[in-house]
Amino acid sequence: MTVLINCHLLSKAFGAKQLFKDISFGIFKGDKIGLVGPNGSGKSTLLKILCSLDTPDSGTVSVKKSIRIGYVPQTSSYPEKSIEEVIMEVIQDEHHAPIYERETKVNILLSKLGFKDSTQLASTLSGGWKKRLDIAKELINSPDVLFLDEPTNHLDLEGIIWLESFLKNEPITFLVTSHDRYFLDNTATKMMELNPVYPQGLFTADGGYTGFVEKETLL
Repeated sequence: MTVLINCHLLSKAFGAKQLFKDISFGIFKGDKIGLVGPNGSGKSTLLKILCSLDTPDSGTVSVKKSIRIGYVPQTSSYPEKSIEEVIMEVIQDEHHAPIYERETKVNILLSKLGFKDSTQLASTLSGGWKKRLDIAKELINSPDVLFLDEPTNHLDLEGIIWLESFLKNEPITFLVTSHDRYFLDNTATKMMELNPVYPQGLFTADGGYTGFVEKETLL
């Protein structure tokens, strides 16, 4: 299996509060990982470290050369621009394709994600549709690894079902934090819990959330 990201002895504290200490793990191509842990354990901070948006106090994050990383934060806001304009602004175009080709690529993706009108102002979208747009902004550049921080928080039932289906069926490597055990059961094939009660600060097991809890009780 191809290692995309390898973390070695990561530690992070905020002031006197130690979030996590000396945790080590790898993310492999094809992984579909659910990350859980108590409030304040540092899940969101860990995602930011993996995306190079924050730095650990100690330890290393080794990223496979040339891979692309996508990151969907918990919250976002959008200006008075159309949905299509928002995506066009973030698309990476190494091959300098004509604008009509980029527009076609954008509209194919938006259609796949359920958007009916690419001219709608992004600022007028509901919370759930803004979350879909957050995801579209990352997918347009074909990330090798996608990190999603509590993506179901602003989704209605229809949106959650859509996201479950997308993550389950698309050939994409991802790590998602969530408090929704049913969502994790339906999407994750590997679980990790960030928690200082474990000797290494992290417990990992294959399978969805229900199987993870069963294995956890055997410790």
